[in-house]
Amino acid sequence: VNIDAPATEAYTDVAYDIDVQLLYSEIDPALHEVVAAGTYGTSMTSTIDYNPQYFLVNGQPYAPGTPPLEVTAGQTVLVRLLNAGLESHAPMFQGLYVDLIAEDGNLYPFAREQYAVLLPAGKTLDALVTPAAGTYPIYDRMLDLTNGTAPEGGLLSKLQVNPAP
Repeated sequence: VNIDAPATEAYTDVAYDIDVQLLYSEIDPALHEVVAAGTYGTSMTSTIDYNPQYFLVNGQPYAPGTPPLEVTAGQTVLVRLLNAGLESHAPMFQGLYVDLIAEDGNLYPFAREQYAVLLPAGKTLDALVTPAAGTYPIYDRMLDLTNGTAPEGGLLSKLQVNPAP
């Protein structure tokens, strides 16, 4: 979701240098199978028993060796969080505080400094951060950190902040 504004301006008078998008989603294999077979509504009539087993960030599960999201120290980073799943998630920025500035494209009157946010299903949140050099894990405090039976993966990504040149 983007607001019409000049490049590097998220909202009127809210400037940033680079943006990072984190799209959260999940897959329930049983629901996926009935939709793929064209039998949703007859064999399964509700998502009340929704039981996701796979958790994705930007369409991919985390695996060791997944490239981090890279930015440069001193840059103001616009972090756009989107939840395309049916469950709420709680992204946590390990070692960082972000300024939460907007929800669903609506600018807050004042930024809220937080290290974790609640991201309900179907919601978007925008945050600004100017991190120092280092690697910062961003993971789901709801602990959706698996993929099927694999113990590593799920809603985990890393923000790699490289030293300024």
